[in-house]
Amino acid sequence: STDPNKDSHYFMIFNSNKRSVCLNLKTERGKELFLALVQQSDVIYENYGPGTMERFGLDYKALQQANPSIVYATIKGFGTYGPYSNLRSFEHIAQAMAGAMSANGQPADEPTFVAPGVGDSGTGLHCAIGILAALRQRDITGKSQTVEVSMQDAIVNLMRIRLIDTLNTG
Repeated sequence: STDPNKDSHYFMIFNSNKRSVCLNLKTERGKELFLALVQQSDVIYENYGPGTMERFGLDYKALQQANPSIVYATIKGFGTYGPYSNLRSFEHIAQAMAGAMSANGQPADEPTFVAPGVGDSGTGLHCAIGILAALRQRDITGKSQTVEVSMQDAIVNLMRIRLIDTLNTG
């Protein structure tokens, strides 16, 4: 919508039926309020750039002190370890690095963006499944844990049929 008094279609598609709070985690008051929310939560999910939660002093260990049963979920472009872990990512980068763009379009053309957003949505679904498994395990064992999903890994998983064809044919 171009009306400044209405939310955009983009905002409405991604935020319908959500409740939210805006906190400045760079301030002590913001961190205090965030930790109060952690104390009454089952799951904390974050997808900041690499190292951001650590810089805020709000990594898994800090959140676990606030709530020993917390499930801490994180999505990073390339995970939290490995040669690309310090790099930021978004949909286009994740698709290119995971090979999704090379499997789309025509062989003579440049790699082509995959419109359905397999990086953002696919990774989010992989993370949600991991969170559900972590909650189930926590309910059985009483132990909290982290759930980590890399955008690149999630896209590669979604491309497994194409990978089989490539491995079979070279």
